[in-house]
Amino acid sequence: GPAATEAGAKILYPTPESMARIKLPAGKTEILDVRTMFYEPLRRADRIIGLAPLKDHNLCQASMTLKNWYGLLAGARNRFHQSIHEIVSDFAVMIRPTLVILDATRILMRNGPTGGSTADVKPGNTVVAGFDSIAIDSFGYTELMDWKSLNPRRIQV
Repeated sequence: GPAATEAGAKILYPTPESMARIKLPAGKTEILDVRTMFYEPLRRADRIIGLAPLKDHNLCQASMTLKNWYGLLAGARNRFHQSIHEIVSDFAVMIRPTLVILDATRILMRNGPTGGSTADVKPGNTVVAGFDSIAIDSFGYTELMDWKSLNPRRIQV
């Protein structure tokens, strides 16, 4: 926070006034249609950059750039866990970031999303950046599964 403020950034914290109802395009799932999210930063931004770590997730196998937007949801987010896959895919429709970055310099291999111990973290030595969250997450998922199979392939991007 202090470094961002010193660099000229304005940090926005969730408040009731910064929330908005979500309306997905017709034909999309309606799971999130009845929820509110922390929308003010997205409404005000002319560029959106998503930065997410690559980690294991006990419900959806992996948490990457799309899943990382889950933190914008307001209210009792735990109610969505039974529909986690649909919700994560909804983020691809709702949020079109300018740039996404997947940090796989260290990878949480198990006990995610919160982690159990430092033994659950393995070096990945990789950072992936791009414009397409689905492509970046596909790469990240492949990396995570390769590491989990103990057959890591090292791709330099």
